Amino acid sequence: MLRFILQRIAWAVPMLLMVSTVIFGLNHCVNADLLHSEDASLQSTKNYKELLNNRRQTAGDLFLDKPAFYFTLTGAIFPDTFYRIFPPERKERLARLTAHCGNFGLVRQFEDQSAQMADLLETLPDSFSQKTALRILANRFFRASSAEEMSSLHFPDTFSNYPHLNTAAKALNASALAVSPQAPLRTRLQPALYWNGADNQYHYWLRAFSGGDFGLSKSAKPVWAYLWPALCQTLLLQITAYLIAFTLGIPLGVWMARRKGARAERWSRRGLLWMYAMPTIWWGAMAMWLFATQGAGLPLPKIMGEVSAWRPADEGIFSWYFGHFPTLLLAALTIAIHPIALIAFQMRSAMLDVMGQDYIRTARAKGLPEKQVIWRHAFRNALFPIISLFGELLPALLAGSYILESIFLVRGGLGFKVINAFHQGDFSVIAMVVMVTAILSISGNLLVDILYRLIDPRIRDKKNT
Repeated sequence: MLRFILQRIAWAVPMLLMVSTVIFGLNHCVNADLLHSEDASLQSTKNYKELLNNRRQTAGDLFLDKPAFYFTLTGAIFPDTFYRIFPPERKERLARLTAHCGNFGLVRQFEDQSAQMADLLETLPDSFSQKTALRILANRFFRASSAEEMSSLHFPDTFSNYPHLNTAAKALNASALAVSPQAPLRTRLQPALYWNGADNQYHYWLRAFSGGDFGLSKSAKPVWAYLWPALCQTLLLQITAYLIAFTLGIPLGVWMARRKGARAERWSRRGLLWMYAMPTIWWGAMAMWLFATQGAGLPLPKIMGEVSAWRPADEGIFSWYFGHFPTLLLAALTIAIHPIALIAFQMRSAMLDVMGQDYIRTARAKGLPEKQVIWRHAFRNALFPIISLFGELLPALLAGSYILESIFLVRGGLGFKVINAFHQGDFSVIAMVVMVTAILSISGNLLVDILYRLIDPRIRDKKNT
């Protein structure tokens, strides 16, 4: 059994790595947004150089000055150090020009000429009447990102009193002219593969994540410390919903299979179908209407109330749970409504299929009691579809709990934390929730495989068979 579990865990690792790449991509995009400057104009070369230095320092703190992954697949016209260009809007501009002319060296030369022209214009006296207009023109050169923009630009080079300005203008016009022609399609589409090794952003992120460093939330708290109480709350709610769903759904499915065709069974199927058809949020609203406001006018107890967030320093998790048990039980019942119907229908179908087998007829022919035939012979073999549901229902129940926690005012749960993270743009928290959900889903599938093996000893891996 241990070897079987280790094999299943080994199969789960690639899936977790795939999920981690998606989460890393999300974090990478969010961190890259921090490098965007509000004003990318070249009004002052000194200020722009200070901006670049600040962006490089920020990029170094976030490991954004390193390649994103172990390898980079890009065009051969781009250098292998293209990721070091900051800020992102400058990188995008240079990428467009390079993709057009097919020569990164010419593009860098054009950018340098634009910066030199801006430096030179700063040295001109304020009495020079065209200084402001030339600075605007130099800024347009610097911000040009297409051949169409550059073709409409020409820097004047007829200033008799400023020969050095004429020289710089001619060099700038020549650089713009060199970048304007479009390179052949073959040159622009030629691919290149660069190997970056372990010195990349994903490697450092995965190493930190594996070591328990999940980053900081926008509230400057460690993400794990911020989410741990919420995860305990939501998992406890999920476990309650799971127990309710399987405790009620399995016997109900067996009962419907035994009473197939009876009037009570037909009405039960119709009721379950109606329960499954109504959305979970509607059931939550109905529960609030009945047990919080007593809008129906029925003598029902007001058992719904706001559930405060669990604070580990003040009380244990089970003390919190039983202190708010009525509301949490009602929330778990609401979450379990869809699974109850699904499990009952699946169990009914599986039992009807098994009860038509030869060995069931043989057991009945031997004179075994009907309860023994049902629960000892038929029930065990009908559990396989239900075991599959055990792993498949976990992501759906988690998604349902995120919504119902808001309806039932379960403060501090994952649902509240995710909604707040979306409102605040706290993608570190969102990424952690996605990763936790993926781990729980994969763990559920692993548990399904183990249960399959325990129930049916005939299931073996290929080496043992």
